[in-house]
Amino acid sequence: MVDKLDSLPSPDPKNSYVFWMDIMGTGNRMYQNISDTARNLLYFQILSKELEIEECTIYPMMDGVYVVSEDLDEMIVFLKATFERAARQVVEREVEDVFLIRGGLSYGPIVEGKDFQIEFNDQEYQDNIESLLIGPPMVEAYTMEEEAPPFGIAIHESARSFTPDDFRYQWYKWFSPDNRELANDLRKTIEAYFNYSKRHAHVTNYPAEKIDHHMELMQQYLPEVKLKNSN
Repeated sequence: MVDKLDSLPSPDPKNSYVFWMDIMGTGNRMYQNISDTARNLLYFQILSKELEIEECTIYPMMDGVYVVSEDLDEMIVFLKATFERAARQVVEREVEDVFLIRGGLSYGPIVEGKDFQIEFNDQEYQDNIESLLIGPPMVEAYTMEEEAPPFGIAIHESARSFTPDDFRYQWYKWFSPDNRELANDLRKTIEAYFNYSKRHAHVTNYPAEKIDHHMELMQQYLPEVKLKNSN
């Protein structure tokens, strides 16, 4: 038990990259089928944890995760691996089972619970303290996620200012020439999902104007690969 506030440690903030990623439309899906929604959330959390990179710390938050790293290269490895793996999963699903992720990245001073030099006898209480994440980049990453296209990553100006070579634009594209065909297949899958959502608006509760907006963003973001005729 802590008796006085001034007896608690006060760790120095450290500059880190903070990434927020979640599944789009979770609130609506819960009202449609809570069991399917729970399964998607579980898959999403497992996906994030299984691909955890040594220099990245994962903070689960129900339908999303925060990812923190002081190392830009390690953060990029996480972003590319996570989005590519999720894309491969989505293109294999039936259209009604498609889920969409997106994220926002920022940079700045944060304090992590593990930085507090304090120990408790109760391990569960200790774990709760170490799960804390505090700092303005959390808000910035969360806000930027709303500006990202489906299966896209939006970059806050704080990250663009410090890493212009990697994040010079507002959107960071996780796919490269090596996996552009996957991105192309993903684009087709998402287009089919949007069309399905419009036809079944009474079930999906996905407003048509939002679908049109997300479709436009997605088409700008994901490439439309013109494959050469093999004949």
